[in-house]
Amino acid sequence: MAKQAGRLATLKVGASTIAGVRVLNINWNGTPIDTTDQNDAGFQTFLVGVMATDTLELTVEGLEEDQVLRKAALKSGQSAKFIADAEFKFPNGDTITGDFVLTTYTEGQPYDNATSFNATFVRNSAHTFADAPGGGG
Repeated sequence: MAKQAGRLATLKVGASTIAGVRVLNINWNGTPIDTTDQNDAGFQTFLVGVMATDTLELTVEGLEEDQVLRKAALKSGQSAKFIADAEFKFPNGDTITGDFVLTTYTEGQPYDNATSFNATFVRNSAHTFADAPGGGG
């Protein structure tokens, strides 16, 4: 994969950019189904083609724009934490789109710098991954 400038990553809901991303971390986790039995001679084996769970977590660090994430985190109702139609765009143009849940939010307001945030989004159901136009991903 070619080197990429991380500063080009974006976070959108619908068509609106809601945060100036500085760092995007991705954590995918899958749990296979263990089918090991006495016939496997002590070697662990898994059911092929089926996962028990498949999770995707995105952690974003950046500069808050329009306080969209702050408001979602701090409103007392839980429904604001469910983000529909989120799009995380990678610098090369690849995208992850889907519904996510805002599970953590922290904000820093240093006296001599821009207000920054950290937020974690956990995928809610399936997502779509799309290669960049022209196969750039």
